[in-house]
Order: sequence, then C-alpha cells, then structure tokens
Amino acid sequence: MKFLKKLFASKEVKATEGELYQQVPFQFKKLSNLMSQYSEKYCTETEIVFRKFRKKWNSSLTRFEIDMFFLSSLSFSICELKQNMDVIRGVQTYFNSLLQNFSAQKVSGKIIENRVKNYCKLKHDCINDKNRTIETEMLNGLLYHIEGVLVVGNIAETYPVVIQDFFGEAEFKSVMFPVHMRISGEFCCCLKHLFKSTSDIRFLSSDKIDSLIGNGKKEAKDILSNLDFKR
Repeated sequence: MKFLKKLFASKEVKATEGELYQQVPFQFKKLSNLMSQYSEKYCTETEIVFRKFRKKWNSSLTRFEIDMFFLSSLSFSICELKQNMDVIRGVQTYFNSLLQNFSAQKVSGKIIENRVKNYCKLKHDCINDKNRTIETEMLNGLLYHIEGVLVVGNIAETYPVVIQDFFGEAEFKSVMFPVHMRISGEFCCCLKHLFKSTSDIRFLSSDKIDSLIGNGKKEAKDILSNLDFKR
C-alpha cells in the first residue's frame, strides 16, 4: 500500500484554510463537493434506516465516519487509477487542510489517516481474494464504525464490536445494503469516469467534469437496474 504513504507523506500545511482554498485548482474543489454530496446523502438515508432498526443516532459523529469512508474511496480511486503524482500530492494537501476542521473538534489526525488506510487496505485485500465480496465487507466495515461511535459516544481509534439480534441484523442489512450500493456505487462510478479519462484531472474543464460525472451516474443506474434492489 505504498500509495497511501505517498498520500499522507507531505509536510504540514502552513497556509490557513481560506488561503489554501483560494490556491487550489477548481478541479480539487469539485472533487471535494462531489464527495460531500454523496456523504451527506448517505448520512441522510442511513439515519432513516438506523432510526427504524437501532433507534440511536448522532448526526455529527456518524457523519464523520461516513466522510472517512467516502474519503477512502476517493483516495483509493485517485491512486489506483494512476493520477499524476502532482495531482495526488495536491489533493492530499488540500484535503489535509479540510481535515483540520476535525482536528479542531479534537479528532486526531492519526485517526483520520488510519481510517482511510484501513478502508483502502480492506478494499485492496478483497480485490486479491475472490472469496470476499468487496461491497459487503466495505459496508460491514463502515457499520462497525457507525455502530461503535454511537455506543461509545465519541470518535475513537477502535470501537467495541456491537452484537445484535441475528434475525434483526439480517433484516437491517437487507435494507442497508441497497442504500450502500446505490450511493457508494454511484460515487465510485463517477470517480472511475473522472480518473480514467485523464492522468491529470487538472486538465479537465468544469463542463467536462460535470459530463463525466453524469456518465458515471448513468453507468451506476444501468448497473443497478440489472440488480434486484428496491429503488
């Protein structure tokens, strides 16, 4: 997982968040907005499921864990789909500045880094093991963090495993899995179209990025239409 070391290897950002935001390419800002939109949507729909089956919910804590999941998808895609190293470094620097917001809420930068690394390692391991289903294991990993943070009541490096009723858990995941596939799957399709189109996203115009995102959404819709999911 050498690409993850590169992703988190740069020196501490000296500029303020506002200064850095003015300096970064608009393409990076569009990536950030895209990730935020999907994370917010995932959070909103997951809250509905959790309130039905689990009752307990905390929007700020769970949003952090969901943000980390989507950040890991972005990190994995941007490296695996071979973006220029300057792009990887630039995106890393920009997202480091955004993640300083979490540090202000007393979330350790190490926790953020380890969350992303662990999700990326899990996905990488699943790709190399045909007996493991990527999306099922990624969902299980995310649910571990969401349920754990709700039990503990604050963000931590690790959480206790929450044991649920077997039949209730089966019903819960049967509802949660389509939500996960629809939102996370569409996000990954968008990233694939963006990063496969060029090795340097900084050369894409705003209209081209929007067009590629549209293509990714269409592909995701076509894939899901062939699956037996309740839409």
